[in-house]
Amino acid sequence: MALSARDRRAVILGAAALAAIIGYVLVVRPVATAYGSLVREHAAATRAANRRADEQRRAEFLAKRVKDWEEKAGELVPPKPYSEQITSVLEQIVAAAQEADVKLQGTTPGAPTAWPDDPQVSQAPVQIEAQSEWENVFKFVVGVYRVPGVVSVEQLDLTGEGKGGGKGEGGGNLKVRMTISVIVAPASENRWAS
Repeated sequence: MALSARDRRAVILGAAALAAIIGYVLVVRPVATAYGSLVREHAAATRAANRRADEQRRAEFLAKRVKDWEEKAGELVPPKPYSEQITSVLEQIVAAAQEADVKLQGTTPGAPTAWPDDPQVSQAPVQIEAQSEWENVFKFVVGVYRVPGVVSVEQLDLTGEGKGGGKGEGGGNLKVRMTISVIVAPASENRWAS
């Protein structure tokens, strides 16, 4: 059976369209997908290489800064254990109380917790109980703020006779209860080790 010219043209156009579809599915689409994947991998590898180069430059810069500071101030030493750090703070609180003429009745350090802004340090509460005249309470608070490591007075409760009575008559004695926050380096880590 002979095909008419019109039918022959339809078969040729159909075959060409079918070949174009098969060529797209089997050749063009996989090549485009592979190329897109290659471009993404190249971009990721470039970002990773840039990040490593930046980290290397930063490490070199920081090493130079540490060396400069060690020349000025001496070598870095690992932080003291928590018990030594808190003992030092408590000794300075006792000195501040003596300077302000406050009678300490107790200082109780609490367990340290991670500092939210810097995971390399911890925050420890210290509860202080004392007795003092009205004017000396605020001298003591100022002295506590001068202790290295003290961040803030979290709570301050004053109870007693208040400001009445005057000096010499026994008036003005207050019961002072306060909680302060102290920044300490955690004992489990040595953040200065290289």
